[in-house]
Amino acid sequence: MSDDTDYDRPYSSRYEDELDRRDNREESRDFARMKLFGPAAGFAILAFFSFAFAAYYLTAGLTQMREQYAAQRRGFEKKKMNEQQRQMALQMHDTMTEAVLTFMPIYAVVIAAFGVLFAIASALLFGQRGRGFAFFVAIVAVIPISAIFIYGLPVGIFALVVLSDQRVKTALQPEQSAD
Repeated sequence: MSDDTDYDRPYSSRYEDELDRRDNREESRDFARMKLFGPAAGFAILAFFSFAFAAYYLTAGLTQMREQYAAQRRGFEKKKMNEQQRQMALQMHDTMTEAVLTFMPIYAVVIAAFGVLFAIASALLFGQRGRGFAFFVAIVAVIPISAIFIYGLPVGIFALVVLSDQRVKTALQPEQSAD
């Protein structure tokens, strides 16, 4: 009768197997900790850049845009053209100015929201948790929404590669209790 249950083996053998499983789990977690450091640090840097860009867009960016549009408007007023063309050009310019200056703060909030996602993913990866959330954020990082895309593309791709590693997947799985 070849019943392969743990009850047929001596207690010391089952205990040694359990110790081996714990050692393998610890080695797996150490490996994951080393592998996850890069994406976690990358997400932290992306969060910093996102907040910095959002702050810029809300402060200096709006001021510069207003000054630039005022200078362009003065240029239209001085340009030689008939009055009907000038009025149409000024009306189009004013409409575009209003749209851009309205959109800029909304865009800054979106960039800041991405920064929050990056910060949360970074914290979770440093704590060796949140693989699914980090996977989602890695995909978000490669979306070309602002200048942070230049840094977000390699960080996102690297995070996707690391999070797809089977050893990292295994290490980030919740431990199952032996009930």
